[in-house]
Amino acid sequence: MQPEYDSSLIGPAQSSVFRTSDQIREDVINLINENDVIQPKDIEVIVNDGVIILKGKVRDELAKQEAEQAASEVLGVVKIENQLEVGI
Repeated sequence: MQPEYDSSLIGPAQSSVFRTSDQIREDVINLINENDVIQPKDIEVIVNDGVIILKGKVRDELAKQEAEQAASEVLGVVKIENQLEVGI
C-alpha cells in the first residue's frame, strides 16, 4: 500500500511542477494589481518554469520592491529577475 500524498511536504520550488506558467503568471499579475503602491499596472510578467521576469517602468524604488514582493508570494515561484526601471 502506498502512503497518502502529503502536499505540505513540498516547498515552493517543487510546487512549480504542479502549476503551469500561466497559473503562476495570473497570480503574480493579480497581486500586483491589488497593490496600490505599484503604479502603473502595465508591468510585463514573464514566467518560465517558475522563474519570473518583471519588466516595465514604475514610479519609485518602493513600487519596484513591492512588485518583487508580490511575485515572491506566489506558489511555484523559484526565482525572480526584477528588471523594472524606476522613473516614469
